Amino acid sequence: MNLVYIADPMCSWCYGFGKELSALRQALPNLPLQIVGGGVRAGETSVMTDEMRQFRLSHWARVEKTSGLPFNRAAFLARQNFVYDTEPVCRAVVATRKMAPTVDQLGIFRAIQSAFYVDGLDTTKGEVLAAVAAAAMTRAGVTTDAANFLTVWKATETIAETQADFLQARKWGVSSFPSLLLNIDGKLHSVSPGYTSAENLKVRLQELLGEASATPAAASAPGRGVCHSRGGDRTVTLKNGIGMDWHLLTRHRQPMPRVTPPPSGGRLGGGGVLWQR
Repeated sequence: MNLVYIADPMCSWCYGFGKELSALRQALPNLPLQIVGGGVRAGETSVMTDEMRQFRLSHWARVEKTSGLPFNRAAFLARQNFVYDTEPVCRAVVATRKMAPTVDQLGIFRAIQSAFYVDGLDTTKGEVLAAVAAAAMTRAGVTTDAANFLTVWKATETIAETQADFLQARKWGVSSFPSLLLNIDGKLHSVSPGYTSAENLKVRLQELLGEASATPAAASAPGRGVCHSRGGDRTVTLKNGIGMDWHLLTRHRQPMPRVTPPPSGGRLGGGGVLWQR
């Protein structure tokens, strides 16, 4: 049994959710966590427009209000000709997994998030990611340096494994980030399709563990629902929504195998997530 966390370090709701997931991990230290890169804007090539900057800042304001975590707006606004491509940062997560599979992956993940959202660093650049991740890994007890990390990050195998993460998320039918699942005997159950509190996560896990082979109830308590898609950014407020980033999938759209089904019509209702058809 293990948790499966599908996320992207440059997804603002994933940044906000990190504090809650860390609290859950502290409460349940023996429950393993697997991180799968979601690639919320992987492969983006267009320079961010002023309109898109303001749109993203509106997300940040909502995440900041909900989570209490800080954002470095000045650094974000000052960056010129910025392309919001999240493939490099997801690849850094994969490189960490390859180099140090036994360390706290969530801790490294959050260090990379902090580098972007708090320190204002450009985490689309390999050299920046290498410096941040190598330092975080060393603090976690696996001594390495930026040059070594960069070599692994650039490797063909790491690039392929990152793409495999994206494809796996799509095969599972996951299109919103963050998404937290629980794997029980090879069957995936939705814990939280979006931002919610650590307390709500604990309650949901108790429900799932208590009904391991039954269809679970709709997940978690209401949060704040803000979604955006790479296929056309927009704001969507979900009536009982949970904060998330919504990536519009156009390919590889398949039903999630062996996952407890949503109540009706392809939607998981009370938790506030829309599973795309």
